[in-house]
Amino acid sequence: MTSSDYRLMLRTLRVRLAEIVQKRDELQVQAMELDKEAENVRATIGNLLPLCGESPDPNDLSGLGFTDAVRQVLILNKEKMSALEVKEALEKKGFSLSGYANPLSSIYKILSRLDEKGEVTKETDGLLGLSVYYKAKRRHVQLFTKRRKATLNLAALMPPK
Repeated sequence: MTSSDYRLMLRTLRVRLAEIVQKRDELQVQAMELDKEAENVRATIGNLLPLCGESPDPNDLSGLGFTDAVRQVLILNKEKMSALEVKEALEKKGFSLSGYANPLSSIYKILSRLDEKGEVTKETDGLLGLSVYYKAKRRHVQLFTKRRKATLNLAALMPPK
């Protein structure tokens, strides 16, 4: 093969690479459009279920907001979960994370806020030092004011059985 043969091959491969990249970009746009359409259809289904006398599937998180979906994952899973496990469970249960640049960071923030509100309990796993979360038993609710944080014992307010 001559130098001109290599140059011709190089030009041909560059053109082919440009075609591949363009096609991939078009498919990514189509995938985003389909994800959005699927999200809208899921939301509509969720709105129609009560009108048809059906209840929503608790394992389908597609119609929930991000924080509610994280809550639901922790409610459904009885075991302690890391933020990565929460992310994987969200994806398995139909919650789309495609609109978030860094979904794991958002999950950490949501779990942190839920921990502050007393909705989840955070522990550090002794083996790896990972933070794990689980649904809190709602015996105490933390109340936040501008000046201080107070803990209210709900059991003390309940009438005796």
